[in-house]
Amino acid sequence: MNKDIKHKKFVTIGNGTGQATILKHLHSYVEDITAIVGVTDNGGHSGLLRRMLNIPAPGDIRNCMSNVCDKESSLASLIRYRFNKGELEGVSLGNLIISALTDIEGDMGKAVEQLGKMLYLKPRILPASIESAQICAELEDGQIIEGEFEIIRRENKEAHIVRMFHKPEITAYAPCLDAVREADVIVISPGTLRTGIISTLLAKGMKEAITKSPARIIFICNIMTNPGQTENFSARDHIEEITRYLGRKPDYTLVHDGMIPDFVQEIYVKERSHPVKHINVDNEDISIIFENLLEQIDENEIQKYQRTGGEHIKKTPHLIRHDARKVASIILELSNN
Repeated sequence: MNKDIKHKKFVTIGNGTGQATILKHLHSYVEDITAIVGVTDNGGHSGLLRRMLNIPAPGDIRNCMSNVCDKESSLASLIRYRFNKGELEGVSLGNLIISALTDIEGDMGKAVEQLGKMLYLKPRILPASIESAQICAELEDGQIIEGEFEIIRRENKEAHIVRMFHKPEITAYAPCLDAVREADVIVISPGTLRTGIISTLLAKGMKEAITKSPARIIFICNIMTNPGQTENFSARDHIEEITRYLGRKPDYTLVHDGMIPDFVQEIYVKERSHPVKHINVDNEDISIIFENLLEQIDENEIQKYQRTGGEHIKKTPHLIRHDARKVASIILELSNN
């Protein structure tokens, strides 16, 4: 590895499990890394808190923090703790801590900064915006659907999405824009493409900052399609859609090329989620790296990936993850070219 790689400035953009997984090993090799995390999720316990407190979603931020903090510290254990029985089933203590700090500090940016200091985090974790909004989809028939889970569960499944937008419009958190402008490498993490990744890019000022940034952009394509959002999407469709909202093509795209266990596919198919196809992908105008990027899943230990639900808490499967160590290695190699 080139010694200079440790001194390059990295930015990851994403939401949820995908971004947290990428950070898991990448932060061990890079000294300067900033994670810009989506805040419009309205599912799970995070969504419940949003409905109760009218705040940006804390869950994906908490997930990123828990993946890069000292696993042995008591506070880290509290951040990761989720109740699994009784009336508190599905409630994340980490989400509650971030929400409480948001109330104390006055906004989520300051809250996350304070929690980062308490956890002695090396990576900088930032909310994409400190304002609260819902991600919305406009369908080809003119219908508007408001909210991530409403888009996922929409009945009009055949109508294509023509536009994503926020309601109300929100502004990107200023430190996020500074990080993008100064970045050497920007990693677009895997995640829910339209309601997660693109929602983060839609924060006012983000697209413009990325367009002007000299950074090399690495896009990690999803392994599975997202129900209600990218059904029947190929890898090419993912690249074209992310390019539309980025304002420029990624320099590199990582695409999973390997088997997915049948027992995992069966779970995802029930949620209308299928493996991303490789059709219409070539290397003429896009630099694509095909690798087996799937983290191995033990069928006998699948329960540890299942999230507890609880009343009023919406959830989707979170079983498939990219191999964090392998992806980090590829990112570092590409960043060194």
